[in-house]
Amino acid sequence: MKNMSILVLEDEPFQRLVAGTVLRKLGVGRIREAAEGAEALRILETFGDVDIVLCDLRMAGMDGLTFLRHASHAGGIRSVILSRATVH
Repeated sequence: MKNMSILVLEDEPFQRLVAGTVLRKLGVGRIREAAEGAEALRILETFGDVDIVLCDLRMAGMDGLTFLRHASHAGGIRSVILSRATVH
């Protein structure tokens, strides 16, 4: 897993922290984190392809589906894991 690259797209800071922590403990080599879709697109432009995007569907600003639509035109994402968490 050291060679794996994962982008965590999650607007809730605690959930983003938990996902990043778990991935680091699993030995994932490259983890990028973004709080919203536009930031995630900039990360892809800057750092290139990722193996997996862990993508929150429901976010303020650019939501996960809009992000995936934009990112699909550029390519560079091999797999997507969709999530939707509700915080009360």
